[in-house]
Amino acid sequence: MTQFDVLLSALRNEGVSFIIILEALIRSKRAAGRAKDLEVVAELEAIREERSETE
Repeated sequence: MTQFDVLLSALRNEGVSFIIILEALIRSKRAAGRAKDLEVVAELEAIREERSETE
């Protein structure tokens, strides 16, 4: 069993049904183009930038 399998199993036990990569979520929100999605893009980009600074 890989680390990913262990993580996925733990998330499923907590009721999480899917995982999405942050970059994919940002692209998806932009593509949707709805105001509520576009409002979140800036927040998601800030999270991405913060993560890249700590890596």
